[in-house]
Amino acid sequence: MKVYLVRHGETDWNLVRRIQGNADIPLNEKGRAVARATAEAIKEMPIDVIFSSPLVRARETAEILVAGRGMEVQVDSRLKEIAFGEFEGITWKEIDTLPEYRSIWRFFED
Repeated sequence: MKVYLVRHGETDWNLVRRIQGNADIPLNEKGRAVARATAEAIKEMPIDVIFSSPLVRARETAEILVAGRGMEVQVDSRLKEIAFGEFEGITWKEIDTLPEYRSIWRFFED
């Protein structure tokens, strides 16, 4: 058995390094284009099943990857990105400027 992992395409929040976590942010056009290019690159690869997080950015990426294959994306909430609580929606730059948040910045950067 082979397992392939594919990260979701780009979102507008990715562009500005805004923490997404469980925030349900859609793909932007570049994210969709990269997903389509990935789908083209893997079109000859056999895929028996595809799983996705319930978040729209992951679901949309998965749906683009299996378009034309006659299969449905299996949504599994266990694949959902971790929740960042009060950090969701702020940028990494903002975290770096707030002393009370520097520990989370160091956690991800180290």
